[in-house]
Amino acid sequence: MDNTPLWFLLVLFFIQLIHYINLKFIKNKIIILCVAFVLYISGQILYIKGITMFFYAYIVFAFYIYYLIGHFYGHLLIKHIENKLTQLSLLLICASLLISLTLLGANFSIAVNQFLFEIRTLCFCVLIFIFFRYYSKIKFSKVFKVLKFFGLHSLEFLVTHRIIISIWFDFKYYILNKHFINLDGMLIYDIIVLILILTIEYFIIKLLNRFVPKLIGRKNLLPINQKV
Repeated sequence: MDNTPLWFLLVLFFIQLIHYINLKFIKNKIIILCVAFVLYISGQILYIKGITMFFYAYIVFAFYIYYLIGHFYGHLLIKHIENKLTQLSLLLICASLLISLTLLGANFSIAVNQFLFEIRTLCFCVLIFIFFRYYSKIKFSKVFKVLKFFGLHSLEFLVTHRIIISIWFDFKYYILNKHFINLDGMLIYDIIVLILILTIEYFIIKLLNRFVPKLIGRKNLLPINQKV
């Protein structure tokens, strides 16, 4: 089941399916939240025990609660962060937590590492949301060109990024860590990996668009209504 593009598509589908079933048969929001919390705990236990199950069930269970909270309370979050002081406070808090936890590394138990990972993820999501909703008019033209490029080519990115990461992890483990320097848990490591993956993805996307645009849906195989 460790298929590069399918893990995300399957997880999203089953999260939406669970949410539909809950809304269909449970009318009380509090009960739905309790169900989501039980699924979250179940997903974390499955992950810690190494029981991945079929269709990435442990990811579906663990992250359904975030999807649910966004659906139920996302509009309230948006409403409460319209204030400039609130925005700046959240930016400072989330940025500080993100940097601190990244510098702290991942040298704890699996359960603690997973918990810290989710805090970092939430902080990053809040930073991205506030920045692009309220500060997107700031003139970082170069940055936005890069983000626009990868946004337009998100399908190619989705399909290929796991392959690149797998190759990099093998290279890091068998060559860098054993013969040179162990970068695990260091902020510089995360920055290097991000730049490396984005650079490789850029050239892969360019090659795909140049040589196989039909394969990735950039050109129609046949004009609409044309007979075969």
